[in-house]
Amino acid sequence: MERRAFVKRIRDELAGGDPDGSTCEARPCVAPAAPLYGRSVEELQTVFLARQEELGVEATAVATRRQAQTAVGQLLDERPWSLVCSPDLSWPSIEERRTEHTAAADFGLVQARWAIAESGTIAVDTADGEHRATSLLPPAVGFFLPLSRLVPRLGDLLEKLVETRDSLPACITMITGPSASADIVGVRVVGVHGPGEVHVWLIEDE
Repeated sequence: MERRAFVKRIRDELAGGDPDGSTCEARPCVAPAAPLYGRSVEELQTVFLARQEELGVEATAVATRRQAQTAVGQLLDERPWSLVCSPDLSWPSIEERRTEHTAAADFGLVQARWAIAESGTIAVDTADGEHRATSLLPPAVGFFLPLSRLVPRLGDLLEKLVETRDSLPACITMITGPSASADIVGVRVVGVHGPGEVHVWLIEDE
């Protein structure tokens, strides 16, 4: 077929017509998808915690940050882990376990900036002394997540980022569950490219 005729045929088909003159059925009108769930705080929390369980994340809703800190302390008491976190996220009882050497740390503690209920995704930025490596290098990682920072979908998070575009950090990392790969003969292996164990404390009063 001659090039010009070929391009015209494609143009006609994309426009909904038929090059032979016959009519074709109109393309269906697809209504926007209805929300999968409401946007109440309670329902977002329920969906988010369910997604975390599906992803293999140890996620717990706590009333206050102090309760989240207590939970971290109990975790460190159970395991001989060294901890890495930004100085403003530390507190006295964990200082003796804290290290400045991220690559050698057993556990990274990170302040999450946002989270997506639908996918269970945690969004972390590099502002306020937070380093991306803290959430990527240690074999286990934990996130403090304020309930007020939980949004329904990815689009809602992007809207939040647009609103703050004048003060965006150098990097925003989105983390959905433990690091996993199935590159080798389709066998899923956890912890190959990052933390294989993830904890989330969803703080209700923040």
